[in-house]
Amino acid sequence: MAPDGTVYVAEAAAKRIGVFAADGTPRGRIGPTFYDPYVVAVAGASLWVVDTSVAGTVRRISRVR
Repeated sequence: MAPDGTVYVAEAAAKRIGVFAADGTPRGRIGPTFYDPYVVAVAGASLWVVDTSVAGTVRRISRVR
């Protein structure tokens, strides 16, 4: 969850990250650019995604709102 309440969800089957407002309203998707997104975390203005099918690669996506 981002400081503004935005929620990021790993959607492994769809190979993307779901983005939702604090009230649960869908705000869009990131991807499909992942092989098997497993864990997401927000740190500052970056979204970090663990992409397990690629030997546990960690990907950083900047400019998260």
